[in-house]
Amino acid sequence: HSLTVQARYHSLTVGDNNNVLVLGKALKQSGSEVAVFQPDGQFVRTFGEGRLSEAASDISAVNDGCVMVLDSGAACVRVFSKDGEHLFHFQIEKSLQYSKIGFSRLYDRVVVAADKKVLIYTRQGHYLYDFKVNANKIQGMTVSDRRIALACTDEKGKSEVLVLEQFMK
Repeated sequence: HSLTVQARYHSLTVGDNNNVLVLGKALKQSGSEVAVFQPDGQFVRTFGEGRLSEAASDISAVNDGCVMVLDSGAACVRVFSKDGEHLFHFQIEKSLQYSKIGFSRLYDRVVVAADKKVLIYTRQGHYLYDFKVNANKIQGMTVSDRRIALACTDEKGKSEVLVLEQFMK
């Protein structure tokens, strides 16, 4: 099935109900939005309009149906209910260039990639810790229960994949 959209979408995740949630820049207004599609590609709705900056960069589903959006332009993570209602947001360090967000269902932790490090938060947005990675730039990330996998480039532009285990506390 293909999804027909009316925006410039660049990041997606699959929710607990198997709906596809797609983040991108809205064409009819400034800012970004999240579009929701059923597993068969049928459009359901959009949400986040007016709340997300044009620099919203990534999206992640959470285990209770909620959705987290990494809004790099506002230096925050916005949390929406499964129905698209904005629940709350939490600030992240403004001096970093953020790229990716993920969620560890086992440890109930938010994982954010920025520059050359990974930051760990509680699902309520309380900062726990961060660690540096041996990479020039983190370009992709996925989070499983016990691992973080990062698609990176080194100082010479060579691509590499780093798999980090036992990162949660």
